[in-house]
Amino acid sequence: MGGGEKGITLNQWHEIEINFTGNNISAWADGELLVYTQDEVLLNAGSISFETSDDAVVYFDGVEAEMSVPEQEVLDATEVFQNGEHKGDITLSGGEVLVLENGEFEQFGNIYLKNGSKLIVRNFADNKVSHS
Repeated sequence: MGGGEKGITLNQWHEIEINFTGNNISAWADGELLVYTQDEVLLNAGSISFETSDDAVVYFDGVEAEMSVPEQEVLDATEVFQNGEHKGDITLSGGEVLVLENGEFEQFGNIYLKNGSKLIVRNFADNKVSHS
């Protein structure tokens, strides 16, 4: 990480906050910005881990992890499937979400999902779901 080399006082509790927003990464200690950087190749998935040097003793208390999901556009299924059917391919991209529920929808073509888009099909109990 770039953006400065500040430290924290040893042998006392600190409130640490690390934010990932888009490609911006910032680390805070006790409300003070320690480091800030931008990463153009930031991964869209991953995990959280805590590491120290071999001889370090570190205590953690009240750890919270929160994920914010980018805003997604939910498409109106009745506009996509006018009169309950759609002819031709459908491509969802850029986080678009298409929810098909509680109805009969016929798709004559493929549905392609790209770049974090979602297709959700639910609550069809006794209704017919068909595809071609």
